[in-house]
Amino acid sequence: MLDEGNLLKRLLEEFPEAAEEVARRSGNPSVMTPTWDDLELDTELGMFLVLAFNAPVVEPRLEAPVVDPTALRACFDFIEELVTSSSAHIQRNTVTWVVDALCKKMLYVERALVWAGPVTRHELVLIVRHYSVPVDPALLEPPA
Repeated sequence: MLDEGNLLKRLLEEFPEAAEEVARRSGNPSVMTPTWDDLELDTELGMFLVLAFNAPVVEPRLEAPVVDPTALRACFDFIEELVTSSSAHIQRNTVTWVVDALCKKMLYVERALVWAGPVTRHELVLIVRHYSVPVDPALLEPPA
């Protein structure tokens, strides 16, 4: 289960692409496994996740001309762990920033609705409906 104690470690272990943003925000970039205390965060946790996870990891995988099922499954498994975290802070920031950011391109929405876990998918459908994102109604139906 992801929580504040292991989120950063898991992010870096599972998604090396996040390391550049983490290093940029670290007071000591030579630290191999920084903790939250090592980071110089001038943003919300959610914005940090968008910059360190969505931008370098999720978005390129969603934009790939050929979908890599293993890569997308890893992203959406991680997001599902975030939205089901025992930490309400992590849950709230993930939905408000990470899941919401998936709505910035139709391709992201369409692919995310296919790959998202049940809780993430539910939150994404709520956001899509709230913003009236013009998506194929069949994608909003529960998966078979």
